[in-house]
Amino acid sequence: MNEIAIFIEGGGSFEREKRVLRAGFDSFFQSLKRLAAERGKGFRIIACGSRDDAFRSFENERKFEPDTLCLLLVDSEEQLTGKVKEHLINRERHWKLAAIDEADLHLMTATMETWIVADADALQSFYGQHFAVNKLPRHQDIEQVSKADMCGDLLAATQNSQAGPYHKMRHAPKLLSRMDSTVVRRRCKCCNRLFLRAEAFLQA
Repeated sequence: MNEIAIFIEGGGSFEREKRVLRAGFDSFFQSLKRLAAERGKGFRIIACGSRDDAFRSFENERKFEPDTLCLLLVDSEEQLTGKVKEHLINRERHWKLAAIDEADLHLMTATMETWIVADADALQSFYGQHFAVNKLPRHQDIEQVSKADMCGDLLAATQNSQAGPYHKMRHAPKLLSRMDSTVVRRRCKCCNRLFLRAEAFLQA
């Protein structure tokens, strides 16, 4: 294998929105891109829109590009209580997962906003004046916060800010480009798991 491709849920239905989200994740995964370049390997981010579209694109690439390590990254939508593959089998019963390696399946637990909230400094620098950092989730394990609570708290923290209330399509890509992946990795085990998988492949 000489290339890695990460298929990500998100980006909406339009190609322009997908390009913008891809650029945000491209910045967030900058350390992996640099490592890939050093090792002479390819590195691609594919923003796919819906989670079903993400899985279909991931599945097709696995079939037709055997020299590419394909990784799937989708929201868990709810608290993860067991293995990633088991979680997805129970939730997405129409996905054919039996032959897929657990190590190639990855989750944002429970949503992409968990990763965004993990770096409060990046949020502060983007939202500026009147950003209410005290309204962000205070749970010691941020991945235990539900999707609804995470998104609600983020909206409350940004409601009166200089940049306006959080808007997923307009703000998430810009926030991703500001975030420190090392900070997010420390607070989000699922993020660290993805980086470790990619690093192991690129360093092999």
